Amino acid sequence: MNFFSDLSRQLLHTGNKVQKDLEASAKDAIELGGDAELFYKLSEHIFFSDMAYHEQGRANHMMLKTTFESFQ
Repeated sequence: MNFFSDLSRQLLHTGNKVQKDLEASAKDAIELGGDAELFYKLSEHIFFSDMAYHEQGRANHMMLKTTFESFQ
């Protein structure tokens, strides 16, 4: 269970890092005509990291809900 205790924080950190990379890539693409493929990959990574973060939160909520409902 130790893996899950820091998972939310790790996912949030990863999402923030990818968001910063995406913003830097967007700025470079505008100024320098940067690589569109890199921008697409970063957009995809930010989408999946956000999805993983929210799914982990949902899974924690469902585990707590199931635990509390089992006592009723």
